[in-house]
Amino acid sequence: MPVARKLLPILSLLVVMTAAADAPPTATLRLIPESTLPGIPVSFLVTITNPTGKVLTLGDLMTLKATTDGGTFDVLGLMNQKEVGLPSEGVDKCAGQSCLHIAANSQRDLLVDAGPVLAGNAFFADRRLSKPGTYVLELTLYDLDRWFEEGAAIRTNAATLTVRQPTGVDLEVWNFLNEVAAPGEWELLSWSTARPRLAQEIQSRYPTSAYVPSVVSLGLTAGLPGDVAAF
Repeated sequence: MPVARKLLPILSLLVVMTAAADAPPTATLRLIPESTLPGIPVSFLVTITNPTGKVLTLGDLMTLKATTDGGTFDVLGLMNQKEVGLPSEGVDKCAGQSCLHIAANSQRDLLVDAGPVLAGNAFFADRRLSKPGTYVLELTLYDLDRWFEEGAAIRTNAATLTVRQPTGVDLEVWNFLNEVAAPGEWELLSWSTARPRLAQEIQSRYPTSAYVPSVVSLGLTAGLPGDVAAF
């Protein structure tokens, strides 16, 4: 009996260690901010937890699913593809491609930043995310070492994005943006091609709009291709 009692703590420790070793990597998605206006993308902050005893490497692709009252759809990027690359900043390189290394038994943050020209989060190239409504978003990252194996996908929690229905002066701005982009709809890349004149126009004509804080930096980042006004 005394021997059995001595073995119990050892056995318990082995059970805990085995459970930890079997725990898969996880990812937590946070939206910054969680509520926005049509045409204004939000940033994704993803915290990846690697509970394993070896380095976890994420490949250069992400996918995003959105669920609304009407169903679930794959969110499409700039080229109408459902796979979007990792950001070029704040990541690592694997054979010339972006990747992300998460050390054993540690966490690391991945920021998909909308950026000062509001074009950094390519998922918002999907115009469906510019429609007022509620979207439950689930981001998926991929374990590079298990790319072709079951279990390569690392799915985040479901995070809720609210795209507010613009009213008053905000509706005037949204209508103005769509007039600028006529005959097509306003889209993500329109922000980078229309600045800085567009930012100045919004600030001068609609100074009380909730769009102003998001567009004010567009006029301060001249020098990139496409600084010619789109209207």
